[in-house]
Amino acid sequence: MSGKILETNRLYLRKFTLDDIDEVVYCCNDYEIHKNTLLLPYPYKEEHARFWIEANLKAFEDAKEYSFAVIRKEDDKLIGCVGLSNDIMQSNGELGYWFGRDYWHKGYATEAAKAVVDWAFNEKDYHRVHARHLIYNRPSGRVMEKIGMTFEGIQKDHVRKLNDYIDTVLYGIVKSGK
Repeated sequence: MSGKILETNRLYLRKFTLDDIDEVVYCCNDYEIHKNTLLLPYPYKEEHARFWIEANLKAFEDAKEYSFAVIRKEDDKLIGCVGLSNDIMQSNGELGYWFGRDYWHKGYATEAAKAVVDWAFNEKDYHRVHARHLIYNRPSGRVMEKIGMTFEGIQKDHVRKLNDYIDTVLYGIVKSGK
């Protein structure tokens, strides 16, 4: 796997490339993905993927945000993304992720998110990582709990989604030993 940055038992995590456009569109052009994420548009088109990949490559290079393509080892298939913002002043960041619906409920999100949080603490010296999920997306909250995050609160009417204001649920984790 070329460009590998992180590795788990079943996955490689690397930077996105423009060669990933078709697989990103395949994963993201799904109303269920749109409904359960904070920012992905629907329908999700090639131009969305191109713009997003180019912006994320620049952000990765500038150390503002790290978006990792999650690749399944068994077939080198792109199955999702785990991203982490980088607040240098506060030594923290927000974790986010999406996975194609074909890859839900298989433990991939937990495995990849854990690898990125460990990387943030051990390689990038983050003090804290937090994540949010839409109130109705309980499976995302379970991923956060499985990687060691704890519930911190509910943000009332925090995002506008599906023509309504939706609460988000906040989780966080602090680097151990601090």
